Amino acid sequence: MKRQIAALLAAAALLLTGCGATAQTDPPTPKTKEQIKADDEQMWEMTIDTQIPEELQAQPHPVADSFAGGTGTEEDPYQIATADQLALMAAQINRAHHFNNREEVEAATSASYVLTADIDMNDVTDFDSWTQQAPEYLWQPIGMMYDYTLPDGEEAESLSSFAGHFDGQGHTIRGLYIISAYYNTDASNQPYYGLFGNVVDGVVENVTVTDSLYHLLTPVSLHPAGGIVSHLGGRLENCTSDVDIVAQAGMGIGGVVGDLSGGELRGCTFTGSIRTEGKVFHAGGVLATGAGGTVAQCRAAGTLDFAQPPVLSLGGVTGEVMDAVGSALLLEDCVNEMDLDGPGIAGSLASLHDGVTIRGCVNKGSATGGGITSRLTVYKDNNIETSGTIRMENCVNQGTVQGEGEQGGLVGTVEMYDADTGLIVTGCRNEGTVTSPDGAGGLFSTVRAGSDTSVQISDCENTGTVSSDESCVGGVVNTLFVQGGTTGADVLLQNCRNSGQVTGCGYGVGGIFGRQLGRMDDDLTGNTFRLENCENTGAVTGLMPCVYAGGIAGYLPFTGSSTGVTACRNSGTVQLYADQPLEDSGDGQQYVQGVIGGIVACAQASTAVQDCSNTGSLEIPQDLASLGYAGDLVGYTFSNGEPILGLTGIQDGKAIF
Repeated sequence: MKRQIAALLAAAALLLTGCGATAQTDPPTPKTKEQIKADDEQMWEMTIDTQIPEELQAQPHPVADSFAGGTGTEEDPYQIATADQLALMAAQINRAHHFNNREEVEAATSASYVLTADIDMNDVTDFDSWTQQAPEYLWQPIGMMYDYTLPDGEEAESLSSFAGHFDGQGHTIRGLYIISAYYNTDASNQPYYGLFGNVVDGVVENVTVTDSLYHLLTPVSLHPAGGIVSHLGGRLENCTSDVDIVAQAGMGIGGVVGDLSGGELRGCTFTGSIRTEGKVFHAGGVLATGAGGTVAQCRAAGTLDFAQPPVLSLGGVTGEVMDAVGSALLLEDCVNEMDLDGPGIAGSLASLHDGVTIRGCVNKGSATGGGITSRLTVYKDNNIETSGTIRMENCVNQGTVQGEGEQGGLVGTVEMYDADTGLIVTGCRNEGTVTSPDGAGGLFSTVRAGSDTSVQISDCENTGTVSSDESCVGGVVNTLFVQGGTTGADVLLQNCRNSGQVTGCGYGVGGIFGRQLGRMDDDLTGNTFRLENCENTGAVTGLMPCVYAGGIAGYLPFTGSSTGVTACRNSGTVQLYADQPLEDSGDGQQYVQGVIGGIVACAQASTAVQDCSNTGSLEIPQDLASLGYAGDLVGYTFSNGEPILGLTGIQDGKAIF
């Protein structure tokens, strides 16, 4: 990337000079390769070798004189039956454009090709030793567009992307070997790593790549690496990557595709491995990063092994993905089966343009942050006046979600600070255990709403155990956070259910919702929070000391806002629990330290609780009777400020301080 920026600056300076510009500023002095290497070593925090060790070097694969048949049209594609013919395809597409061959090269890049047999690019008998001893032949990805100039003045060749049609017809390619280091071979400077490099408007389908090694000794800096395709702007369908990617460091690594740019990735599977030794920014079992496009019916079932966690995003299916101008993002019917130290489906999802939809995705592995994603972020792009929306539909987490920080069965954190942005969640379910010392939610841990934002969570269900022995929890949502000065925020939880066991402590433990959170004494007039037609049947346990626990909601303290709990039902047990004796105050008085309510434990006097019913038992152990208080619907209400645990008593459902 540094090379590209330097080249663009130099080109801009030349353009200004050619147009008669009078500026006296000299163009920047290009960096030498040694300076680039020093900068990269500082960035990546590693020592970069400039040479590929002799034992890891391989020679380019021999190239056939012709294909097995065909003319390259869609009706009569070129037929590829041998390794030499696959190398011929790469060689013809990767030729540099010159004045006298441009039409010929463009014809090759847009032609149609089919595999008619399984292909072995190398003998794979000793595949497990390739990281110590290279096989015979090197692979150069099909379609490697160089779009930059080396800063020392040496121009890189301008090579082609792939815009044709490649149909593997269900065949398998074995034995691809890619090795990279700085500057000592033609292959070392390639910006793409995969069976294909840059696919733009092209189609690649029905092929499996296995017993292949991408050994990246230097950082993957310009473009993410991918098992099948490095950069995808076209369509990749029904492909399997059983590739081993071993990298020192990199911007992004995906098991199937490195980077998606408005393309389609459908029906693909990752069963290989990704292993890194240094810093990596984005990684995913199927896809590393993306902006716009579709990822559908994809499955991650390989292994990920990182010496240090990815800096920005890691997901079982994809790392960081978002929508783009003119291109919405769809994640549909994807499955993660891997156990990993990150969220099950996507590292993070962001929307600020045409919208993001994640539908029908299932996580089956253990995860951290969220079973589906650790972070949903919704922005407004003020430059073009578009506002993001994220829709999550019929997604399921079945794996255990645990770790420090905000943990959610579906999502760890939702962030919405810009006006006119929205989150719509329908038909989602968590079945796995969710645990964190810092707070946990059966579906969402924390939702951060800003002015004029909209959140709708409906027809969702938690059946898993949700717990925190040090903080608040909610069976569906743990925390709603609203900043002071926020107006117009509208948050609705509707037709949601919990049957899982919910256990936590602090200011908010609820079968459906844990707590509202904001700065003390903030006036939140003009905001709306509603719990409608929700039901809890699971046991809700508040861990003493200092706890508010409710069958539906724990803590609703917002002043000035319109907070309502309507037509909600609880039949689960709500109880206080202490695993050790609580200390006596020593002043002869008893202080209430725990409050439970059949519907809400603690709420502002202005909170409307209407048409609700509780048939669950409210239980305070005998040894805690003098320290706890229970109310059939609402434990207690208060006004004029936030309640303080340690109050001396409760009369008629109101605190006595």
